[in-house]
Order: sequence, then C-alpha cells, then structure tokens
Amino acid sequence: MSRAALPLILLTVLMMHVLMAEPTEPFFNGDETRHVMTGIFVADAIADGGIWHPKSYAERYYAQYPALGLIVWPPGFYTAEGAAMLAFGRNFETGRWLAIAYCLLACTFLYRLAFLTHGRFVAVIATLTFAFTREIVFFSRNVMLEVPTLAFVLMAMLHLERYLQAMRRRDLVLMAVGCILAGLHRYDAVLLVLAFGFRIAFARRWDLLAKRSVIVAGLCVIAILAPVYALAVWEIGGVQASAASQGTDATTVRANRFEQYTYLLATLWAQLGHVACVAAVIGLALSFRKINRAKSAPYWSLTLATLLFFAPLAEQESRHAIFWIPAWCVWAADVAGLFSRWRWVAGAVIVGGTMVWSLKQPVPWVRGYSAAADYALTHSAGPGIVLFDGHFSGTIVYELRTQDRERRLWLVRADKILYGSRSDPSHGYVEYETSDVAILARLAELDPDFIVVEEPRARSDPPMAQRLRQLLTSKPDLYRLVATIPVASNNLEWLANTKLLVYQPTKPRTPGERKLRIPMLWQGGAIDALIPPK
Repeated sequence: MSRAALPLILLTVLMMHVLMAEPTEPFFNGDETRHVMTGIFVADAIADGGIWHPKSYAERYYAQYPALGLIVWPPGFYTAEGAAMLAFGRNFETGRWLAIAYCLLACTFLYRLAFLTHGRFVAVIATLTFAFTREIVFFSRNVMLEVPTLAFVLMAMLHLERYLQAMRRRDLVLMAVGCILAGLHRYDAVLLVLAFGFRIAFARRWDLLAKRSVIVAGLCVIAILAPVYALAVWEIGGVQASAASQGTDATTVRANRFEQYTYLLATLWAQLGHVACVAAVIGLALSFRKINRAKSAPYWSLTLATLLFFAPLAEQESRHAIFWIPAWCVWAADVAGLFSRWRWVAGAVIVGGTMVWSLKQPVPWVRGYSAAADYALTHSAGPGIVLFDGHFSGTIVYELRTQDRERRLWLVRADKILYGSRSDPSHGYVEYETSDVAILARLAELDPDFIVVEEPRARSDPPMAQRLRQLLTSKPDLYRLVATIPVASNNLEWLANTKLLVYQPTKPRTPGERKLRIPMLWQGGAIDALIPPK
C-alpha cells in the first residue's frame, strides 16, 4: 500500500482535472494568454530558426502577435511549453495539460517531503488536501506560473531537508537544481533565500554556510540565474520596482499598511476552506510542542518566507500566498492523525471538506473571440491587419495565430498605437493621439482590413477606447459594421452582455507595404515593422 499511495493520489488528481475540464478560450488575468502565446512563440522560433537571431525574430513576432511574456517572466516554463507544443501541437490545451503535469510534480515533491518529516498518513492526507485546495485547483487548470514554480520550490525544500538529515552531496546538488528551476519559472522564487535562511536558523546549522560544497552549490545557482535576472533588471527593472511599490492594478492595492500586512492571513480561510483551515490553525499551534518542533521547521520556514516576502508588496493577491499552502495542509493532516483509530476518517473529512469548498467555486470560461478571428480570416485574403481594442487582446491574438497557419494576418492593438498603459489603465495611462482628426489619420495610415472592438469594453473603459468606439459609430461613411459576435462567459460579471463589433473600412485598402510602429512603455523605445502587401 505504501508504494501505491503516491500513484493513486496522482491518478485521483488527474481524474479530477479530466472530469472538470471545461472548453474555453485562454483569458485569465491577461497573463494566461501571454504564457500560452510565448510557448507558441518558442515553438515557432525553433521551427523557423528564429533561435539563431532571437532579438530580431522576437521583435518581428511581437509586432504581428503582441501578446508575449518575454523577459517579464523567466524563460523556464516557456522552454518546457515550447517543447511540448512542438510534440503535441501549438494550442491552449497543450499548455493546460502541461500545467496539470506541473501540479502532479508538486504533489510528488510534497508527498515525499511530508513522508520524510511526518510519515505516510500525513503525507497522503496533506497531498490530497493540497491538490484539492482552491488555489491549486484553479491555477492548475489555467496556464499560469504559480504551480510550476511551487513544484520546484517544494523540490528544493525536500532536498534541503534530506541534506540536513544525511549530509549527502546528491541532495545538495538536487536542492541547487530545484532552486535553479524555480528561479527560471518566476522571479519570486527568490523567497527560497528567506526559506533556507529560516530553516538553517531553526536547525542551528550556520556552519553549513562555510562548507565548501554548499558555497559551490550556491555559486552555481547564482551563475545560472544571474544573467536571466540581470537582463530583466536592465530591461524592465524600473517598471517591476514600480509595480512592487505602487502596484499595477488599483483593485489589488490595499487601503492601508494594516490591510496590506494582514491580507495574506485573511486569505487563508478562502484558500483552504472552513474544515482544513480550522485544522491547519490547530496544527500550527500544536507544531510548537517540543515533540513536533523538529519536523515542523521546514513548514515554519516556508510560511514565514511567504509572509515576509509578499506582505510588503503593494499589490496583494491570494495567489501570491500559494507557496505556503503545502505547510498549512501538512499541519491540517497532522491534526487528523491525533484521532488514532479514526484518523483516516478525520483525514477524509478534511480532504472532503476541502474538495467541496473548491469544487463549488464556478469554473470560469470565455468563448467568442475565436469566432471573431474566424470571421476576419474567412473574409480576407493575403496579408492583412486586424485592429483590436478590448480587455482580452491576448485571447484574440492567440485565436488568430492558431487558426492562421499561414500567418498572413497581423493583430494590431489599439492600446499600443492610440493609447497605452503599464499592465492596467490605472497605472501609467498615456494617449498618443489628442484629437478625433488625429485618430482618424492614424487609422487611415494603418488602413486595417477589420476593426474589432468589445462593446461594452470588459473590466475597464479608458477614455481613448470610448472615443474610438464613438468615432466608428459616428462615421458610417468610413467604417461599416459587418458583424456582431456575442461573448459568452461564466462567473464573470464584468463580461456580461459584451459583444464583439466587427467594422470594415468602406474604401478599398491602399496597395503596398504598411509601416507599423509600436511604442514600448515598459522598455522604452519602439518596435518598427513592415507589413507586406497583398
């Protein structure tokens, strides 16, 4: 039974995701579409030979498909995703199943860590509870980077614990590999520095910091990650610092310092659900008993590192605290073990309560942007331009790329050429055109085959987006409405009644090449491209 426990857990988690799978277009948080499109970019770069001249290839690719996550996030996930897409197809589903594979990997490392510290029972209950928590379920069925990073954070913590117990060089090497892989998936894997510091302090093993093999392992981690992080600091360091200190979305910035530092603690109830949360808090209290201190140290370390790393940031979201969920699940499972003969029943109550809490959350989905991309492709010939304005620009970029095997259409975003912002209209909003005459002149210069706009615009409605829609409506002699495509969604109130309006210029397109210039607010400068003629 002991050997079969982990495979059975992984099979259970996999079946849950199979049964919960919901057809959708990529949309979550804006980030998801960037993660999917960057994986497609990597696959295309390998197939096209773009890896031999990466800068020019990336700039040209971004000009046509402006929804990439290059440099904004490290390259680890995109490398794995690009390889998977070469093998299984350049589509959203490949990215989704890759995210689930990372979830299974995280479950594996958590099971082994909990087994090492607490034994088989706690390992089984903690891993199942972890897999069914709201955050893990949600971020495993979306193509996001939190769960992949967490998998390697757990790998590093597992091998650190093994190293502290047996002092084997193999575990030191694997711990360093875990640190490198975590750091190549998200920059906030830096929290491992805090976690390791706390763990060494709890073990009172400061002597390890002077050990030659430990110093060499640390230098190897730094040597591999330093170029990646240095490039990010060089290109977007100022913007990232601003995001950390001021936030990029007004809805995620807390009102005062007290709320900022207590927000993550307040999210625990929602992350775990009622049953697991109560058990976990009791488990934390019991972890300070002398008999429990040694085995609780890695989980104290992970919890403290998460709290101290993310609490000072201006932007607060519950997904940031995903790194402490394994610790709370272990403490909850440890409480179930106190029931002795009834421990499996108590464990089942904790797992079942967590599952019910998570699965009653509606599964959000969005559909409609695929139809807009299909309309543009069906009603155009040769190279062309689709100008889009709306919240889900990445979604229609993805749909155009995956439906257009010849890559003949270019997607131009209005929030890149008419106005712009850094991540969210509430942060760094600028307008590049100041009058209706200037807007119409810019549209005439671009001469798009179609203009697609959200009506009403999802989530936010910047002034320039409003002016663009008003101009399209008031100038039937220049642009005629040719299609109205409904957007269907689930559990997204701000997307209710949204439609995609497709406009087409009344005058035939001018022959010849068209110049495209995209200002880059994050990095500064601009990207220039020539769109070929028909």
